[in-house]
Amino acid sequence: MGSWLEAFYQKRVKQDRDVTILITDDSNERGTGKTTLALKLASFMDRTQEGITSGKTTLSATRLEEAYKEYPKGSSLILDETEAELSKYRASSGINKAIRDLISMGRVLEKYTIFTAPASGVIDNDLKSLFDLWILVQRRGKAIVHYCDYNPYKGHPLFKKKEPIEWTDIQDNDLQ
Repeated sequence: MGSWLEAFYQKRVKQDRDVTILITDDSNERGTGKTTLALKLASFMDRTQEGITSGKTTLSATRLEEAYKEYPKGSSLILDETEAELSKYRASSGINKAIRDLISMGRVLEKYTIFTAPASGVIDNDLKSLFDLWILVQRRGKAIVHYCDYNPYKGHPLFKKKEPIEWTDIQDNDLQ
């Protein structure tokens, strides 16, 4: 993991705050390692005794909401293939609202939540504006970390490029 990303995470831990991350691919590709990166980041950030478990990773936004309430402070959670349930075309849906509320109010619960999607354009803009970090995968094993900010004058998110990162395939049998 890169130094800026690690420093950002450590600062959030010291402040007793959460971290929300969106991982997408720059070519809307599948199979570029977004899930692998999410698992590695979640494993690094999870501060609980049990670490990453199958219950902390899901394809269901409803299950993510349940896990957010169920698991203790310091847990890392993953919603893989986010676009399936949190599409910009369903921005007014109950589950989109629930996840926006979870991210908005969740900072006191100190969870580290990672969302993956093939492209950032498929995600609801209101939800995108709530992420702390956006990681754009350029190719398998290489990505760029962005800090997510907000332009209050134009009413849209801003993404500030911070650093490139690299990762390898999962070697840990527990994560697999």
